[in-house]
Amino acid sequence: MIDERADHVAALLDRGRRTLGHLLDRADSELTHTHARVVALSPAATLKRGYAVLQRADGHVVRDPDEVSADDVLRARVAEGEFSVRVDT
Repeated sequence: MIDERADHVAALLDRGRRTLGHLLDRADSELTHTHARVVALSPAATLKRGYAVLQRADGHVVRDPDEVSADDVLRARVAEGEFSVRVDT
């Protein structure tokens, strides 16, 4: 009877380890996919694709060409840094 119970406990322990391993594998996969989505949607990823963020001197982001005038100096933020630009027209 003791051997029978020991076998049962060993089987339950093995089943628990397999279940836990499966849950950890699934959680790791979900975490990997979530990380990939966060990276793809990050502002830094957008800049790395060649986009720039233009800011006025007061720090506000330019969203419309009507927000700037000729000769305004803007700050252009790109993936590897920033630089100043002057509005031509």
